[in-house]
Amino acid sequence: MTDDSEHAKHFSYEEETKEVKPESDRYDLGHPDRGVALIVCNESFSNNVPRAGAHHDVEYFKKIFQKLGFKDIRDKYDLTADDMLDWFTAVSQEDHSQRDCLAVAITSHGEKYTQVDPKRCNVSIDRDTILGSQGAVYTEELVEMFTDKKCPSLAHKPRLFLLQACRGINLDDGVELQRDLDEVDALPILVPEYTVSPAPCFKDFCVVYATPPGFFAFRRPSEGSWFVKAFWDVVERVDPSHVDFLHLVTQVIHQVAYTFQSSADDPRIDAKKQSGCIHSMLTKDIFFTPKPEAH
Repeated sequence: MTDDSEHAKHFSYEEETKEVKPESDRYDLGHPDRGVALIVCNESFSNNVPRAGAHHDVEYFKKIFQKLGFKDIRDKYDLTADDMLDWFTAVSQEDHSQRDCLAVAITSHGEKYTQVDPKRCNVSIDRDTILGSQGAVYTEELVEMFTDKKCPSLAHKPRLFLLQACRGINLDDGVELQRDLDEVDALPILVPEYTVSPAPCFKDFCVVYATPPGFFAFRRPSEGSWFVKAFWDVVERVDPSHVDFLHLVTQVIHQVAYTFQSSADDPRIDAKKQSGCIHSMLTKDIFFTPKPEAH
């Protein structure tokens, strides 16, 4: 991927002026509550390097969710793999009938786990994993916690996942911009490349990854992860009641791709680029219209 600073400079965050779509094309966000927003920040690990600057991600995620109208924002730090599963299970068992949607943000180390397909011995399957402070959990396990079957009160409602974690060891080449040392959210040892199978996506789900399958996700200790910071930069500039969520996410991916480039002492991760990835099975548009002020 090549840099295009002029294009990035003139990229506009102005709201679209297209004809407003019928209400039937939009998810119903008229419930009493916007919903629950979960934030997992794993910064310290028993068997891995710490993620310096990860606390910035939490600050940005909180501001993002507040701008989108969430009041019930819950954050937890340095969860083990079991802790993450237990927390998500507990939230999935809550009554979400009076809530618009669900949002989940995770910032952690990530990697891929490769295994031989038990039904096809010549096929290897790569599965995304999120590292806990101890242990790791398949990304798909966390997403599946909130399917219609496991969380019926969220049926027909949007469920949004924002995932800041590496998904492999591939890198996009780029050109040098400025010096500010970056780190990556993955194990430091580079291993041979494999084909990655993305986590499953279900009806009314949108899973937004900081990076495509098989690639590093960058984090700058002085200001947090590229993807998370860019997300807040975009959300801060728009009125989410007038911009569809998928269009908003596309702007985020654009900003990461055109305005960030790595700078690191390790030549293997220096002068690299990053681009996000969206897996969506949303059936309608999402416009985060504000709730009426309580009297």
